Amino acid sequence: NLTPVVGTLMVITTVAYFLQLLGDLLTGHGASHLFALSSEGFLHGWAWQFVTYQFLHGGVWHILLNMLCLYMMGPELERVIGSARFVALYLLSGITGGAAWLAIQYPQMGYCIGASGAIFGVMAAFATMFPRLPLTVFLLPFLTLPAWLLVGILALIQLALLLENGPTQVAYAAHLAGALAGCGLAWLHKRGTDPMRWVRQKQQQRQMAKVQAEQADVDRILDKLAREGLHKLT
Repeated sequence: NLTPVVGTLMVITTVAYFLQLLGDLLTGHGASHLFALSSEGFLHGWAWQFVTYQFLHGGVWHILLNMLCLYMMGPELERVIGSARFVALYLLSGITGGAAWLAIQYPQMGYCIGASGAIFGVMAAFATMFPRLPLTVFLLPFLTLPAWLLVGILALIQLALLLENGPTQVAYAAHLAGALAGCGLAWLHKRGTDPMRWVRQKQQQRQMAKVQAEQADVDRILDKLAREGLHKLT
């Protein structure tokens, strides 16, 4: 069954794809130019592209394959690490992947679109959390491998393609960097030291400080009541 974040991401991505098609049709690819990740956008300071490019795609098969991988591995991962952590992992993997693609591609023009960096992050995190879980390759039912081996083979293929082709609009670097980010975040979660735990602790500390400050005000008022009486209160 779909989990809340996975289902929401699939809906948002699908809607964004159709809006991309409509926007490009009406503006002559202006929508992709504005929201896809590119060296030009980076030079103009369009920081939103590091997030928005993850929801655009280059064709029906591109989005179908990404959403299929998200559907297969995302729900179980979300159940284990929690919805908030899953959102952070997904977006950070995509952002890291985009940054890696841009670093290799820069300063060449062209743009990067697709959720593949985030999806590779999800796959690598899945393999980190469930390394020995057997996975059967879609359309190849005779091929079943442990999660760590299957994802590792896919990562090695991406590395070989990156080294062979160099800078390219096929985002091999984004796939690899996204996988590293997802693996690292999942590993931190297993150790109990992930960034989301640190954020939650900081939030709890701020909340406690606020409560203590309010209690100090109440104590000051009660002290004045005891010392001077109710008629002295404003």
